[in-house]
Amino acid sequence: MGSLNHVLLVGVLILPCTTFARDVAFDDLLRNPSRYNRQRVSVTGIAEVVGDDFELWRDEHAVKQMDLERDIRVVQDLSLPPYPGTNVSRYSPVNLHWVKITGMVDTTWHGRFGFDRFGLMLDRVQILPGPRLKQFLWDSIWLKNDTRHRLNINVSSKGGGMMSEIVPNEVFYDEIKPARVAHIDLSLDNKPFARFHFVPMFSRRYYDRDKRAYYFRISERKISLVPPGQAKGWKFGPLPWRD
Repeated sequence: MGSLNHVLLVGVLILPCTTFARDVAFDDLLRNPSRYNRQRVSVTGIAEVVGDDFELWRDEHAVKQMDLERDIRVVQDLSLPPYPGTNVSRYSPVNLHWVKITGMVDTTWHGRFGFDRFGLMLDRVQILPGPRLKQFLWDSIWLKNDTRHRLNINVSSKGGGMMSEIVPNEVFYDEIKPARVAHIDLSLDNKPFARFHFVPMFSRRYYDRDKRAYYFRISERKISLVPPGQAKGWKFGPLPWRD
């Protein structure tokens, strides 16, 4: 992600001119959405942007506990183009920042499952001073294919997994829950190529604390953990929700 000023400037340029919005307290809006129905309001909280979902959490405790009683659903315009160079939401850079959201309250919006009491139709988002709350990011893993083969990759752990393809010289990315054991399997022409049983608690000396990341190199029939310094020249794709 670029500088904070760049993010704010983008937010100003892509959004239409707006009229006056009333500042309201998070708890007041959550308790009394009908009081503000069809009104434009501004409310402060911690943003979490994952795919099409945009949450506004009351505070760090609410994020940590995933307390849905302290969560406001922000409704973004999915017809807008994605963040430049990616296929993710243009609002991804605000992920896990304290923000000020301005939008219209709509009590007729009940979410994709019909459980939400209201939605906040997004007009504008302003990142407030302070760093991204990286403690709430999942750990990331990066694997660089230093072979001449186009490989299939399967990363699996308790509760989920990801399957993809990795071409020579490409860097593959995935996220895993902190401290969760993961299995990394590579195959070539439907035959096993290499496997790595990854146990984060035994690999902390390879951990990039700033990026919350681990790095792996794929060689002939082998996957190896490498220290962060050996990954400095790798070509990483943009990750605006965590960079």
